[in-house]
Amino acid sequence: MPARRGWAPLVVARSTAYGVSAAARVIAAWPWWQAPRPWLVLVADAPVRPPLAVRYRLRALEPRTAGTAHVPYLHHLRAVDNPVDALTVPAVARAAAALLQQLTTKKR
Repeated sequence: MPARRGWAPLVVARSTAYGVSAAARVIAAWPWWQAPRPWLVLVADAPVRPPLAVRYRLRALEPRTAGTAHVPYLHHLRAVDNPVDALTVPAVARAAAALLQQLTTKKR
C-alpha cells in the first residue's frame, strides 16, 4: 500500500459515532512501516456539531493521523451522481477549496 510520492493517504468517514469508529479500526490496522500516517477526513452528515462520542474519538485518534480535515454538510451533494458536478455551486466550491487547503497545510 505504498503511497505515491507527494500524495497523502486519506481515511474518509461520516461524522457519526459509527463512521468514526470504523475509521478508528482502519487507522488501528494502518501499516505504519509501509505508508505515512493517513489524514482523517470527517464529512458532516448533518448541519450540526458532531456528537460527543465523535469528538472524543477524534481527540483519541489525533496522535495516529497526519491531521483531521473537516468537510461541512453540503445538501447539494445529496442530489448529484458525481460530486464534481456540484462544483459550480459556490458553497461546494468553497468547501472543496477549504479541504484542499487543510490537506496541504503541514500539521506535524
